[in-house]
This record gives sequence, C-alpha cells and structure tokens, in this order.
Amino acid sequence: MKNIEDSITTAPRTGVLADFFEKTALGELGEPNNTYLSDINLFKNDEKILSFYLNHRKLQGQFDKHFYSSIPFILEEECRVGSALKDYLEKRDGTQYLYVLGAAEGIMARTIGNLSNGKIKTLSCSPTKANQDNFFRYGKPLHSKFILSPYNKITNSNIRELFPNFNGFDVIIEDTTFQMYKSR
Repeated sequence: MKNIEDSITTAPRTGVLADFFEKTALGELGEPNNTYLSDINLFKNDEKILSFYLNHRKLQGQFDKHFYSSIPFILEEECRVGSALKDYLEKRDGTQYLYVLGAAEGIMARTIGNLSNGKIKTLSCSPTKANQDNFFRYGKPLHSKFILSPYNKITNSNIRELFPNFNGFDVIIEDTTFQMYKSR
C-alpha cells in the first residue's frame, strides 16, 4: 500500500504539473479566447438536463472554462451525467451522499447539491488551492463541501467533520482524475 501511496503523492498531478494546474485555475494559463457555452439545442428535448446546464454554467470558475474549451463535448457529458446522478439519488430514501472524486472546482457536485435542495450532500476535492477558491467563488454552498487535498489523503475523519451524520457514500464517481496521478 505504501508504494501506491508514494506513487500517487509523487505523480505529475501533485508534482511537476502542480504549478500548471494552479496557474490554469487562477486563469493565468490556458485561458480560452472565448468561454465555451454549450449549444442548448443539444438539450432541447430534455428539460432536466437543460435546467442542470443553466444552473451549472452559473458556477463555473477559471479551471472549468479551460477544461470545457479544451475537450469537445465534455461539458455536455458532465451535464448529462450530473442530471442522471441527481435523478437517481433523489429517488432513493433519505439523505444521499455523493463524492465526485477530484473534479477540479467541483461544479457538477455543487450543482447537484443546489438543485436537490439538500436531499443530496456532495463532496469534491482537489489539491489545487485555486480550485478551492473557485468552488467558494459564489458563496459557501449549503449542501456541497470541498476538501483541499488529493483524493488519496481524504479520510473518514475529514468527511465526518463536514457531514456529521455521514455513514458512507451512496455514489462515488471519478471522471478525469486517475490518469493525472499515474507516475509512469
């Protein structure tokens, strides 16, 4: 286990590329010429996804502007996945806990928490301070939390400080994180 931990801790994401991610999240590097906005015609047949997208785009920070402009249709995919997760978790009994692993500014998780009105509690993490700042750029969300840390350093103790009634996640989702922590 120690070898895995060492590999993650010394991986490019938290090592040689850490400065790149910080500067990108600050808007100092990789800033697109234009902010990418999805073509809402792609969502015209699904009011839930359209609503998710319209709420999601209000929360975007600097890193996500770079991210969505760099990868074709990743914004649309995130809105579809986020809307589906919200629908799935809202149908379940009781408070639901969602961990969106290493999702930069945590915008998808924050959107889910906002739209669920507290039915879904969300957690996001990133080792990049500017991503944390962007997460809180629009205020402190009631139902979504952020931990400034790489995913492998988060413990149940950290989580219980944020969610006192926490007894495990109902869904954990990872999107583009693991390849950033591979050391070879």
